[in-house]
Amino acid sequence: FHNASPSGMWSSSDPGVAMIDSSTGTITGMSAGTATISFTRYNSCGLSNSATRTITVIAAKDANGNDLPESVQTYVSIYPNPTSDVLNISLPEGSENATIILTDITGKVVATQQATSLSQTLNLSGLAKGNYMLTIATATRKWVEKVMVVE
Repeated sequence: FHNASPSGMWSSSDPGVAMIDSSTGTITGMSAGTATISFTRYNSCGLSNSATRTITVIAAKDANGNDLPESVQTYVSIYPNPTSDVLNISLPEGSENATIILTDITGKVVATQQATSLSQTLNLSGLAKGNYMLTIATATRKWVEKVMVVE
């Protein structure tokens, strides 16, 4: 998803989980859960077509895996999940240097990436279909979420 058309409109099925900036299409995780993000474009005749993606917002844990108090909670958005090729990751402010690790069900690391910005893309196209664990870690916080790769 990207905001390539000025004649479109962004929306979230649950702004309490994921808010979207209507001018840029930037998604911000608000609380843990799942939301559907939609972009609807209208042509000159008033007809529309839409694209949607379901995203999962996961809550942060401290470096020891404990829940953080709601007052300091931050969220990560990952989408689409399940995916067949690319996983988009939106990180909270201050997480630009996070380490992103994907492991298979045996715990073997199958992908690793050092974040350089708050918006990351992880290419999963070469992986076998199945369940994987995505871990995103900073010096003070950690997020873990199941990712499903499909054909």
